[in-house]
Amino acid sequence: MGKVGRNEPCPCGSGKKYKKCCLPKESVTSAPAQAASNAMMDARLMAQRLMGQTEEANRTMDIVFDKYTLEDDGAAAKLKRLGTFQDGRVSVEESGRKLAEIDLNVPGEANLMCADPEIADVLKSRLESVRGVSFVSRTEDQFEPLDEKAKARVSQDLLNFKKKFFRAWPDEKNERLDGKTPREAVTSAGGRKEVEKLVAELESKEKKLPRKERFDFKGVRKTLGL
Repeated sequence: MGKVGRNEPCPCGSGKKYKKCCLPKESVTSAPAQAASNAMMDARLMAQRLMGQTEEANRTMDIVFDKYTLEDDGAAAKLKRLGTFQDGRVSVEESGRKLAEIDLNVPGEANLMCADPEIADVLKSRLESVRGVSFVSRTEDQFEPLDEKAKARVSQDLLNFKKKFFRAWPDEKNERLDGKTPREAVTSAGGRKEVEKLVAELESKEKKLPRKERFDFKGVRKTLGL
């Protein structure tokens, strides 16, 4: 993601994929939004960020994307036990190193992303041994190192996108808020508490990003009176 690809969690915090949540609302004429919503835009950097391998930015990377179908919720529950589950994704780790990530945000699907084809093969065998999980397809992409100019462009595009996105966010309906907009939700004590929690979660995620990509939520807080 990262970085805000079509299949990444929507920045609004709804838990849905961006393509099924706020992407349709964005103007196709907006260059930053269009760039940020393109899953293949500087996909190497997106993959590195997701896999926690930004220190390997100076070598070519082979990224594997495996798609699986899940027969039922039981199959999804079994996959969650393969690693640490958070925000609809399973982080598969070994000896403190992140090996892969399994996206379970789409009902009936599991999408695995791995930065090592050999490890992907091992995990493929592990997933196929789980009852109710069936392998569908594999896509492999090779990404060359990004130069500093490209990295800077990605960072600026992402920040511009988020500035535009969060200007409209207070008036966008959000499933986390029972279908209300953040502006509507803050009018009640319970709703205000949920909005505060959601904004805090979004701020926490921003703090994990490089400084040049971080969005400052002070304006959003001021708009909502938080």
